[in-house]
Amino acid sequence: MGWFHLLSNLSKQLMYGILLERKYGSVRVITLYWLSEFGASLNSMLSGSRNFGVGSSGAIFGVLLFFIVERFSAMKNNVNHRISILIQLVLLVVLPMTISICQIIILKIDPAHSAHLGGGLVGVLFGIGMFGCPCLYNNEHHSCQTICRRTAFGVLFLYFVISLIIVFRTNAPFLGSIMSTNPS
Repeated sequence: MGWFHLLSNLSKQLMYGILLERKYGSVRVITLYWLSEFGASLNSMLSGSRNFGVGSSGAIFGVLLFFIVERFSAMKNNVNHRISILIQLVLLVVLPMTISICQIIILKIDPAHSAHLGGGLVGVLFGIGMFGCPCLYNNEHHSCQTICRRTAFGVLFLYFVISLIIVFRTNAPFLGSIMSTNPS
């Protein structure tokens, strides 16, 4: 992918990580990041791709989509600040994503779509699990939000369980081939 892609990922990780860590603490952000990376890796393995990549794009995409869910949740609770939250979304999400998409098109990069999908799915489900369904009206006391949160965490758990079962039943390499250090 190159140095530009690596620097782009690191800058996004720094930008979203600092914003979310100040608000929710290190433990939640680390949990989100690692679960998103795990979901990205699982989805990449499930896609049947034999091209292995090293990177954090899937995890950062999960953090990005979590950030979007969090901002929509903030719009629901802060009616007087909706315009400033929309400006944040444009400056912190739309603009960097536009730059990334242009980079992909211009440099003819082939991104790992399945990894982004897996990380994004985890980020959205984790965000809905924490904040409830993102809607613009405040229905915090409605029982639907509790059902939505529990459903999101349930779907997230099922995603990991089913994905792990499929990976280990079909794609998992024999452990001996990984551990062997045959220099031939």
